[in-house]
Amino acid sequence: MTEVMVSDSYYRSLIEAVRQLPVLYDRAHPDFRNVRKRNEAWKLVSETLFKRGFSPNEGSKISVHF
Repeated sequence: MTEVMVSDSYYRSLIEAVRQLPVLYDRAHPDFRNVRKRNEAWKLVSETLFKRGFSPNEGSKISVHF
């Protein structure tokens, strides 16, 4: 497997963006099981990262690690 490096600043920005949206990680959140709401939240995360200067392809590099 080829290892692709993702910057620390990307990981920090990703964590910060996800932390703002508990629907993505808090099982007690009323919309946690609502797929549409969670997809909307992931779209917001993506838009936030794009606004911070990360390319849309940056996130696809993570799947290589995990």
